[in-house]
Formats: sequence, structure tokens, C-alpha cells
Amino acid sequence: MISKRLMVVLAHPDDESFPIGGTLAKVAAEDGEVMLVTATRGEAGIPGLSPDEAGRVRERELRAACDVLGVRQLCILGYRDGTLETV
Repeated sequence: MISKRLMVVLAHPDDESFPIGGTLAKVAAEDGEVMLVTATRGEAGIPGLSPDEAGRVRERELRAACDVLGVRQLCILGYRDGTLETV
């Protein structure tokens, strides 16, 4: 039985790990259901890589973080990193 449900909406990959990762992991460990919605793939996040390459790397990192944190569902909205203020 699910004791809690938590949905978190964030802008970038890695936002789930640093500020609130402990909370996500705690809810998941207590039989809670955690869903993460991320607006971008973090395409602007790795200097020296093209946006597409950076997005692929950061998405892989995001999926690995979700596994560690116990996130059951991940939804990536697909907005381009650096453009959210214009949406």
C-alpha cells in the first residue's frame, strides 16, 4: 500500500539530487510513490559539449539518480535548456 505520493516539478537534471534528494529518497524508502517531472534535459549544462550531447549525458545521469533515489516515474517535458523563461 502506498503511504504517500509526491510529485516534484523541476527545471533541470541534477535539481532532484542536490536540494531535495534526501527527501525524495526518504519518501520512497517509506513505501511512498515519487514522480519527477523535469522540464529540460540540461542541454546547456556541460561546457565543451554540443547541446544534444550534453542533453544525452545529463538524461542518463538523471535516470541513474532516479534509480538511486527511488523515483518510480520520470517525465521529461523536452523544453530546451536556457529557454524556459520564453515559454
